[in-house]
Amino acid sequence: MYHSFFKYYLISLILLAFGLSSQLRSQTNIEGVVLDELHSPIFGATVRELGGTEGTLSQSNGRFKLSLKPRAKVVIEISYLGYRTIVDTLLAGSNKTLKYILKPALNQLQEVVVQDHYEAQRQRAEAVHVDVLSTDYLQQNRANNLIQSIDQIPGIQSMDIGGGQSKPMIRGLGFDRVAVVENGIKHESQQWGADHGLEIDQMGIDRIELIKGPQALLYGSDAIGGVIVLQQTQVPKAHTTKSSLDLWSNSNNGLWGVSGGLGYRAERWFTIARIGYSDFADLRVPSDSVDVYSYKVPLNQGKVRNTAGREINAHLVLGYLGEKITHKLHASVLDHQAGFFANAFGLEPRNVDTELHDRSNRDIQWPYQTVQHYKVNTLSKWNAGHYQMELEQGLQANFREERSPYVQHGYMPAEVPENMKSIADLEKAFEKWTYSAIAKYHRQWNENVKTTTGLSYTFQDNQIDGIGFIIPAYRQHQAAAFAWFNQALSQNLSWQMGARLDYTHLKSDAYADWFTSPIVNGSDTQMVFLTRSTASQNQWFSWSGAVGLIWNKAHVLTKLNLGKSFRMPTAKELHTNGVNYHHFSFEKGHPNLNPESSYQLDATIEYHKKNWSVGLTPYVNYFDNFIYLNPTSEHDVVYGAGHQIFEYEQTALFRYGGEIHGQYSFYKHWQTGLSADWVVSTQLSGKKQGFTIPFSPPPSGQVFLKWTLDRWLSMQDIYFKLDYQYVMRQNRIVPPETETPAYQLWHFSTGTNGRIAKMNWALTFQIKNILNTKYYNHMSYYRMINMPEPARTFTVNLSIEIN
Repeated sequence: MYHSFFKYYLISLILLAFGLSSQLRSQTNIEGVVLDELHSPIFGATVRELGGTEGTLSQSNGRFKLSLKPRAKVVIEISYLGYRTIVDTLLAGSNKTLKYILKPALNQLQEVVVQDHYEAQRQRAEAVHVDVLSTDYLQQNRANNLIQSIDQIPGIQSMDIGGGQSKPMIRGLGFDRVAVVENGIKHESQQWGADHGLEIDQMGIDRIELIKGPQALLYGSDAIGGVIVLQQTQVPKAHTTKSSLDLWSNSNNGLWGVSGGLGYRAERWFTIARIGYSDFADLRVPSDSVDVYSYKVPLNQGKVRNTAGREINAHLVLGYLGEKITHKLHASVLDHQAGFFANAFGLEPRNVDTELHDRSNRDIQWPYQTVQHYKVNTLSKWNAGHYQMELEQGLQANFREERSPYVQHGYMPAEVPENMKSIADLEKAFEKWTYSAIAKYHRQWNENVKTTTGLSYTFQDNQIDGIGFIIPAYRQHQAAAFAWFNQALSQNLSWQMGARLDYTHLKSDAYADWFTSPIVNGSDTQMVFLTRSTASQNQWFSWSGAVGLIWNKAHVLTKLNLGKSFRMPTAKELHTNGVNYHHFSFEKGHPNLNPESSYQLDATIEYHKKNWSVGLTPYVNYFDNFIYLNPTSEHDVVYGAGHQIFEYEQTALFRYGGEIHGQYSFYKHWQTGLSADWVVSTQLSGKKQGFTIPFSPPPSGQVFLKWTLDRWLSMQDIYFKLDYQYVMRQNRIVPPETETPAYQLWHFSTGTNGRIAKMNWALTFQIKNILNTKYYNHMSYYRMINMPEPARTFTVNLSIEIN
């Protein structure tokens, strides 16, 4: 009986096994990877069987797996909006891993479509919020410099001095708290100076990523507030030559600029070259005077005398695109010369030769600055299927001089000594060399798990010269190791985490005055060379980490990120002891400052439908040792030329804020949208407990109405746009800061593009501050002398491209 039972049981198992094996044999698995033209993975590409019902999407690493019923021949289609579709025929028995490289479609409108999908791809890949700006956005919003061109993005602010200099701020943090990365290498200059703009040609940038919130994990100490990633992504198509010409003009300061580019690509090798020049006159504001040291300085027709300048730049790219190896070399040079407002830099405002300065609004007189920035960087990638290696290296040299007539302050001699005559007008000079290297190893363990590990190293050598002192010479070494883990838990849910360990060694030189000062000790008085900064060595270890969650379901994208970042004190924060004429201050460092640590929770909630979308990005942030320049009520008459004394302090700081944005399309041709941002900061300790931090941006909002038309006659993508901007009153200040009143502005822009034979062209026109409103920017240092922001401004841009 039992024998019969086991016999039938064994026969049943055998039949079941044959059934399962036949069922398994009835499934054919097709595996592969989808890449773009630069061999980067495409997330969300559609892979489906033509004539069938089966299909799938490529994962974040570009890989896909499609299960089909077996047959002698299978035809599959690989598609992604904005790229050419590939149709491939597969024969039975082919079990190799397939690789498909999608190329951009030739339609002129596809650049915007590809850009939109790249942004969606980046949003799904990062737990923090990322704004992606395309070439079209930059062209439609081009201003005097790169930062002014992007300051309408919620959470991004521009700190301006003059017509040609701007510093980026992200959520109220700037200077050494915002990293600017160009083509993979962090841009290094004299970031501590408000008047020190970015030495970057905005015409050489065709895509910008704005990453808000602490990013020290991947980008290092300077990224505690956020990162601005500048990319040059456009590569000529194989066996083509591409030339371009850009012309732009600004009515406020008479700016005009021209930039020309030429690119060529063979099958694998390509080269791109560009050279540009711009020239601008004195800035114009809607005011006939400003207040400097309690003296009312008259302005001739509202022109801020001696803020004219000029800039020339050039860059060259050489690259190789192989199946497994890609290499890119980028070399650039920028030469900038611009004047400082003559009545507010070193000179007694009553002693300025106004007749000389007002004779021409385009000449550059004393005081002025010259800057040369040289940069060479390389990016090499080796792609071996499941893993990829990258090596980025960069060498930068930054030379900056600030020149002004010699002015006696304190115990300085009435005339410059004979042995210093050659640098009598050299107020300050800086020479900074930076070498940086980053090695990364990316590994795709399976279709759901990928990791990135890496090492980085940076060396800086900063030397100083001139008769003034603000920061000492120093040498700095930074080394770091980091790791990043990303896992897809399902088609809609993924999580990521990472950690980083940094070591910094900073060696600062001593500095003593070149003139003697009296030191009184009882009845004895000695003349000594006063020491401004002592020699010191500092070293710090610090760690950072983050964990994030991304949920993407149908029309909803939700992200949550918790991170800890850090920032090392700079040589200026530790050892400054001198006059900063751009800040109208006498600044003193603190040699015992500790590294900053920032803890931040970010959230992103976005909802998208066919005709409308809305998003909210709130955050809370805590610093345990926030470093800031504290304005005191004291003035230094002897050494500081009567300037207000500012001292570097540390405080526990709590911040919260966010951005909101929405857009709605209606009646086919119409779009409207709104955006707003706000940040609230409160010091929890220190001398200014209960107050905010200096230059904290007020809440602001913007509404736009846009009309578009796809085509009319030979013109395409026609648009007319009206913007309304409202900035609230800033009454949360740090004494002795003053409040800034609320203001509202109207802006208008229009543009179109087209094609004539082989030439593509695009034309845009903007009017900023239509009503010529007089208003003050709370983030501007010129606000301290009651100087309003620029008057009504007309801007025209023309771009021509020939393929």
